[in-house]
Amino acid sequence: GQQLVSSARDSNKTCGVTLDACCAACDGDATCTAYLWRKHETHMPAGCTRGNSYCWLLASFDGTHAAGQHGGTFGSKPGMKLEMEPMSSQSYGTFNFTDKAELRTSEGKCLTAAPINGVHLWAKPLSEASTAIFLLNTMSAAQNLSFPLTDVPSFPGTKHQCLPRKCMARNVWLQKDIAIISDHIPFEFKPYESVFLILRQLKTQIVTI
Repeated sequence: GQQLVSSARDSNKTCGVTLDACCAACDGDATCTAYLWRKHETHMPAGCTRGNSYCWLLASFDGTHAAGQHGGTFGSKPGMKLEMEPMSSQSYGTFNFTDKAELRTSEGKCLTAAPINGVHLWAKPLSEASTAIFLLNTMSAAQNLSFPLTDVPSFPGTKHQCLPRKCMARNVWLQKDIAIISDHIPFEFKPYESVFLILRQLKTQIVTI
């Protein structure tokens, strides 16, 4: 999660300050990577008057932040994931979370959620020779899918490759093993159905009779 920078404990830099002062406080602190300014903050640290403006100075920022339901102005230093465009060393990309629950860019553009279509793939390495994959049908309609093995991602530090006749799949939901003899795995998904597989590399090749 996010951490406060050391200067965030200085009430002169954070309590009752303007947006410009908040931006300047982050800019003047080498450990600050992003800031969140609220005009009326209800969760005030000790020593600050509740309901006044407050400047949150963030360190170890990972590129995501929720401004909350009370609105706020967010800004990040150059190099962070939420920059709108290449910026100078003294500028910030900002997002405004309004009281109407709208997320707007510094240019006033409103960001909206995009529809989720098709089957989603999630993957995680379990060992050097095994990978877990989770397939989810996000649609209200049935989906037929021929899942290509080449879509299984590779991860640093692992040697796992699921190749035809050299890989087994364990269906976690059905508690069944599936021999992988093709470069595609066929699935028939019901609405909102999921499949959870553990792919395991074999030392010997599968032989069909």
